[in-house]
Amino acid sequence: MTKVVALRTKVELTAEQRVAEFIALAQGQLTNLIPTAAWSADAWDVSAAFVRKGNPRAASRLYFYQHGTLVGRGDKATGTPFQTAFRDFAKAYIRYAHSAAPKVFERLQARLSALRHIEAAFRALNMEPSIHLLAPDVLTKAVQIGTGDVTPAVKYQRGVAIELAYNLCLRQHLLASSFVWRHGIPKPQDPGERIGAEFEGRRAEKLPSRRAFEVLAHVYCRPRNQRDELLSAVCLICICAPWRASEVLQLRTDCEVTEKRRQGKREVPAYGLRAFPGKANKPQIKWIPDIAVDQAEEAIRRLRVRCAEAREIAAWYVRNPDRVYLPADLAHLRKVEWLTADQVAELANQTNGIQWAKRVGLEPRVGAGGRHEYRFADLERAVLAQLPRDFPYQNGLRTHQYDEALILVRQGALRAGTGGRGSRVMFESIDVNQFNRWLSGTPEHSTVFQQYGFTEEDGSQIKLTTHAFRHWNNHIGHKKGLSQEDIALWSGRDPGQNKYYDHQTAAEFQADLLDMARKAGGIGPVFEAADSIPEGELISREEFLREQIGSSHATEVGACFHDYALQPCQNHGDCITCEENGFIKGDPQHRIEIAKLLGVTEMQLAAATAAMAEEDYGADIWVQEHERKVSRLRVMLAKHDDIGIPDGTVVTLPADRQDSEIERAMRLRGDRGRRG
Repeated sequence: MTKVVALRTKVELTAEQRVAEFIALAQGQLTNLIPTAAWSADAWDVSAAFVRKGNPRAASRLYFYQHGTLVGRGDKATGTPFQTAFRDFAKAYIRYAHSAAPKVFERLQARLSALRHIEAAFRALNMEPSIHLLAPDVLTKAVQIGTGDVTPAVKYQRGVAIELAYNLCLRQHLLASSFVWRHGIPKPQDPGERIGAEFEGRRAEKLPSRRAFEVLAHVYCRPRNQRDELLSAVCLICICAPWRASEVLQLRTDCEVTEKRRQGKREVPAYGLRAFPGKANKPQIKWIPDIAVDQAEEAIRRLRVRCAEAREIAAWYVRNPDRVYLPADLAHLRKVEWLTADQVAELANQTNGIQWAKRVGLEPRVGAGGRHEYRFADLERAVLAQLPRDFPYQNGLRTHQYDEALILVRQGALRAGTGGRGSRVMFESIDVNQFNRWLSGTPEHSTVFQQYGFTEEDGSQIKLTTHAFRHWNNHIGHKKGLSQEDIALWSGRDPGQNKYYDHQTAAEFQADLLDMARKAGGIGPVFEAADSIPEGELISREEFLREQIGSSHATEVGACFHDYALQPCQNHGDCITCEENGFIKGDPQHRIEIAKLLGVTEMQLAAATAAMAEEDYGADIWVQEHERKVSRLRVMLAKHDDIGIPDGTVVTLPADRQDSEIERAMRLRGDRGRRG
């Protein structure tokens, strides 16, 4: 029989050797994520490398299984492993990428998912999954596999992750043939539009309904069990300030801060809570609005009192990490070598001690009368093994010992059917998943609103997420005129993220602009026209401004006052030089965006100037255009920095533009007519 031998080019052999060297580097020289001895495992437990805020019990595992084959969770998960060559590359890629640019666990999962999609694409095209054979058609197929029935934002993120894997292969010269490739998925637009069904749907999805607040108030005042009592108090704290759920769940017992602050000529009390924000933001004090102080204090008091017993258990383990905690009425069991099943059940607060002992791996002996008995030392080891992975520090933070945590419960106390009892010898913190299941539900768990039999007024289910309270507080801040800097500081984030929490409708946006124009005034052509209206005219200055600003909408460089009901925009796409473009003096985010745009435009001007020096055709026109825009942007920055203009003033600038496209077309038509 003739044996077929596939010929391989020198370039292909070189690329394959580079892949082998890359794998050897990651396996032999890098030490992050896992011990090197665990390299060969199909599932990596990387829990020690990550702090999962608000979810300390969650194990962080990476599964090197083929796309769509993963079944189960945790250490019981199974699946079809990658083929050996691709599996080794996938492990090397994950370890190398995380070493070069450490990310949160969820980003690492996204990187591994991208590799799953690439491996599946190889198989779908009947190709051997070898990374050095990566080609454009494989990557395009990977995008198709990974971007099925998902939202536009997820599609874009998955496309980016696949492109990142390709870029690394290109940089490291791991490919047999070099090529240029882009994922081609458009980036979702920023949520700037304030009209239409899409905006209304996004707003309704992000913000709590009035009915949701009413039901949560009912649950807070009339809780049926400990879970409702504690989690409704957590909700109340979330309502009082723009928290992330994980920040509330890791509050400390000394979180309350009170001080006197000057307000004019008098001192007034201020109340806040110490917060440790997520996403690498610095610790801060979240100040509570005066109207919500009493409610926040009451919620903190409830949590401090109702969690005291679990906190006592945690304090014991901080002092005695190698001895099991026993409540006072069961302290005598420490001297007993063998425990009966009933005594085990009493310690674990379970109805069946034998089942609990079997679940935690205790080996019984058969005592008198055929009863099961368990060695106390074995029970002690089993209980100590249940201490949180990061004990004694909550979420790995040295400033957070578990015995100082505000919110702790006895282990299992929040599970359905326990009646809030929980273990008598172990504690646990409430994690974000428990809070989210209670509030939002899952296919297996009903929401708190369903448990209490409440719906929206139209009969639909009440839908609420743990993050909705943060959106609501930011929305209120926008409506009440807080600056972008203040909203970002209060929320514990960068001001550039504020736009994702701005849910003002077009009518609210216009009302805010008009209110600012009334309070701080305005300068520029729009307001000069209003000021020139004589007394006794048919239209007053106030009515004129309302008509001008009443048609406004947000743009990338401010707000457009053009009324499209009168005529189309004559200056479309050139908002910077338009006299109908306005902005708020002192708006820090607007100043940042204008400064960025100025930097880009100055670079473009320099390039156009260099091209004009080389006598490139048409370069002189671009020089003129960029010079106009640079001049205009500098004027905008000068208005922001002018101490003579009060912050909050609505500013418009005189027109500084060439003829519009329509005007140029009319002039060109006229010239042609004259020539004819």
